[in-house]
Amino acid sequence: MIACSPKSGLRGETAAATFCNRSPETQARTNLRQTLSSIQSSIETPITLSNGGALVLDRDLVALDLEALDAPSIDPDETITIFGAPFLDGLSINEPPFEEWLAAKRVCFSRSVWDILFDTGTVALASGDTRRALAAADQNLVLE
Repeated sequence: MIACSPKSGLRGETAAATFCNRSPETQARTNLRQTLSSIQSSIETPITLSNGGALVLDRDLVALDLEALDAPSIDPDETITIFGAPFLDGLSINEPPFEEWLAAKRVCFSRSVWDILFDTGTVALASGDTRRALAAADQNLVLE
């Protein structure tokens, strides 16, 4: 959620309520702090910053494949391999607010990837590159 949030970050209260919906607010915030601390201790460089109550991902340290969706030009072959599965495939957290957020993000990102792959296939077909056109179509079928 932090990675998908605007560059201004994700409010800590929002994250706590989304991940720990069944806990009282104080416990939810404690759980969130412990989770973030656990993540931070498992990697060498701190990647999250606290910015006035918002959780912000240090984008100078972390590359996000999602940013490719907004890139002005995308290498069609990279598109086919980078986005090979649904967003956060296999992740499930038994909290209804998180599951709702995840489902909405999966639909949004899937549609963006589908559009990119469709455009890739169309351009490839027009230029006679049937291999790339078929690869794009196959990937869209996989994602569907």
